[in-house]
Amino acid sequence: MGQDIANMLGGGRIFAEVFTTSGTFTPKPGVDYYNVILIGAGGGGGSGTGLYEAAGGGGGNIVKKFGVKFTSAQTVTIGAGGPGGPSQSNPGSDGGDTSIGNISAKGGEGGDGGQATIYGGDGGSGGGGQGSGAKGGQGNDGGGGNGGKGTIPVSSPYYVGYGDYAEGGDGAGAADGGGGGGGLAFDTGNGKGGDGGVDGVSAPQDGNNYGAGGGGGADSSSDTYRLGGDGANGLVVVYWTR
Repeated sequence: MGQDIANMLGGGRIFAEVFTTSGTFTPKPGVDYYNVILIGAGGGGGSGTGLYEAAGGGGGNIVKKFGVKFTSAQTVTIGAGGPGGPSQSNPGSDGGDTSIGNISAKGGEGGDGGQATIYGGDGGSGGGGQGSGAKGGQGNDGGGGNGGKGTIPVSSPYYVGYGDYAEGGDGAGAADGGGGGGGLAFDTGNGKGGDGGVDGVSAPQDGNNYGAGGGGGADSSSDTYRLGGDGANGLVVVYWTR
């Protein structure tokens, strides 16, 4: 994770404070302006039923702002990842919003629970606001749809040209598989949403990096395989140069 952040911040003499839990950012002596990166929490995957697979949760929104003036202590709130659906056919919970002061990043939506259709449900969309994530595609029974990529429009003031964002997790490639979790809008290497579950083979995965969505539950009669994966928590990075 540290290297991912370093790549985003670029070169030069950079000082940073990283928040993985809620707290307070205190401005540093002689520094008035800061750059911030916020990531909302991922949504939880929906839970399947004995007949139908569920959808993965959406990845959290990323917000980047530059030249922000902090002259007093700022409250930092880290969004909590949305839990997967607690019982069969239940949707996953939305991921919590992340904020510092009055700047915030939306959490991803929870995935739908198992539905009475031959298709896996859509994956939850990424957090709204400055950037949004595409919903995961539907997949035929036996092959859950992969989660969509998050996007930030080039026209947005928050677009800074960091390239593609991470894909959602894989839909299961065997019968009774849940849809993949929505991708984290942060980096292309480690932000993949959790993979969907496969009945009798593997449980849905939790989101595997900050802001990633949880995988959807399988078509299964066992809670081990049908209960959705949890979304990952959010993140705040504050950095400055001297």
